[in-house]
Amino acid sequence: MPSSRFQSCLFQCLNFTTIFLLELVDFIWLVMEPYFKWLPLLGLLYVLVPYYNQFAEDEDCEEGDENCEEEFDPDPFDWDRK
Repeated sequence: MPSSRFQSCLFQCLNFTTIFLLELVDFIWLVMEPYFKWLPLLGLLYVLVPYYNQFAEDEDCEEGDENCEEEFDPDPFDWDRK
């Protein structure tokens, strides 16, 4: 009968492990639940803010103002250029 005793012990260990994992997942869910409410909004902001910023104009700069224009460097790794 050692096999039935082993099977009983194995079943109890698996049962304990399953219950422990379920309780751990439940605890993590309860802790993270407030954040789950904000995740969709944060995801939208993560996508929409850069999309909006590419169309935003800098209101402090006027047309032809040399200080506001970004300098375009065609080859930043050209070390021989002066």
